[in-house]
Amino acid sequence: KGCLSTRGSSGINAEYGASVHKYGVGSCGPRGFYGTIDVHLLLEEKLAQYMDVEEAIIYSYGFSTIASAIPAYSKRGDVILCDKEVCYAIQKGILASRSTVYYYNHNDMDHLVELLEEQAKRDRKNPKKARVTNRFLVTEGLLRKRSSTATGSVPSPARYPPTANVVTSSYVTRRCAMRYRKES
Repeated sequence: KGCLSTRGSSGINAEYGASVHKYGVGSCGPRGFYGTIDVHLLLEEKLAQYMDVEEAIIYSYGFSTIASAIPAYSKRGDVILCDKEVCYAIQKGILASRSTVYYYNHNDMDHLVELLEEQAKRDRKNPKKARVTNRFLVTEGLLRKRSSTATGSVPSPARYPPTANVVTSSYVTRRCAMRYRKES
């Protein structure tokens, strides 16, 4: 049988033909090459609905996704708490953000809690700065360096507000989203 068992299906073949006629063919379909087309927008809309978030964005290359998304949200003066074993793309994104970074030992939630408590002390010491500081927790769903999944319970954001959880996974599709919780 053919790709995904579609060979010989007249309905599928008709859809293939219509897509080729409308979009053409090529080795890739990124916006930077072809521009934004309706299927890019439709996919983003469906992903946002699926993840129950306001908006989603798709990139054509995992490295550029990670390396550009992190500095888009986290800036100089913000704080990132990050697993020591994250991939090179995340390391580069964090570096580009110019944020203050604290690394916790791989999958060590006790060490992460220590770092969160230290950050909470810094915030209490300087509440004016704390009000304008964004905090992010960054890890991977499936760590490339170890071929292992992130484990452990992430400490409650209610206890250490406001913290945005950023979970990236280049190898598996997960129901993950970046959500920033502002102080009320």
